[in-house]
Amino acid sequence: MSLLATARGGVEMRTAIMQAGAVLPLVELLRETTAPAVQEAAAAALGILCADGEAAQSTLLRAGAVPALVRLLGSDASVPSSGSFAKRALMLASALDV
Repeated sequence: MSLLATARGGVEMRTAIMQAGAVLPLVELLRETTAPAVQEAAAAALGILCADGEAAQSTLLRAGAVPALVRLLGSDASVPSSGSFAKRALMLASALDV
């Protein structure tokens, strides 16, 4: 089962993913890869993970997800949905009072 499919499995699965420390590797994928399918999957997973509330959103912020997602939005990603996943993650993260 892929990480993305696991993240879609419910709050308990997303909590386990967060506790396992998967956020930083996802952010690193966004920073380091130019493969559109990988960027799309990483952005989608981050968007799903940060939907679980302030603690999850704070974890994404601390991992440096925002600059990576903004960079993805500014790129010429050949997978259009990667931009919409990035926008969703950024929108949820921006709901935090930091």
